[in-house]
Amino acid sequence: MFGQAVRKDSLFFNPDGTIRKVTPTFRGVGVTSALQIHIDKADGILLVEVKIPKGTGWNTVDARLSKYQKGIHNLVVLLKDNNPVEVDWILFKNYQN
Repeated sequence: MFGQAVRKDSLFFNPDGTIRKVTPTFRGVGVTSALQIHIDKADGILLVEVKIPKGTGWNTVDARLSKYQKGIHNLVVLLKDNNPVEVDWILFKNYQN
C-alpha cells in the first residue's frame, strides 16, 4: 500500500504577479506553537508540552514528562493552538536521576 504526504509553505508574490522562489521550511505554514501530549483524550492529563524549535530542518527534541500515570493509555498529540499536527515518532525512555 502506498501513502501520500503533503507539505505546504507560504507563497509570496512579486509586484508583477510572479511567485517568489520558495525555500522549503520543513515546518509548513504557521507551525509556531507547542506540541502537547495528553493521555486518553484531548483534555486528558497533560504528559508533556514541547516547544517546537525554529528552523528549516527536522528536529529531535527531548522533554521530560510533567505527569505520569501507570497503565496502558491512548496518546493524544495536538498543537497548543489547536492546529492539525502530524508526528513521525515518539520515544519514551526511563531516565534514572
